[in-house]
Amino acid sequence: MLAEIIVSRIVGGLMLRRVGEVLVAQQDFNDRMRDASRGRFEWDRYDEILFEVERLEKKCISAWEACQRGTREWRHKEGLIALDEALQESTRYYRHITSSEG
Repeated sequence: MLAEIIVSRIVGGLMLRRVGEVLVAQQDFNDRMRDASRGRFEWDRYDEILFEVERLEKKCISAWEACQRGTREWRHKEGLIALDEALQESTRYYRHITSSEG
């Protein structure tokens, strides 16, 4: 879905920036998961983290699919705003769990 946004003609520079922010935050999270010296997440938090990541991904996908289906006018009034918010929420969550754990 993120790759689709990058190559799409229906988004502008702001969405490309948001996708980049999500990708960087995801990579920081993945690095944290692999770096034993930084401490790993508590095992009892894994399910919570995975469920929240899945919820946020579904929200992004839903917003993106709505943008693809919607008219140009709707996309600029509502769709891209919802997509922007969903991408930012994902970025915030990844940053939060990466910085607050361990």
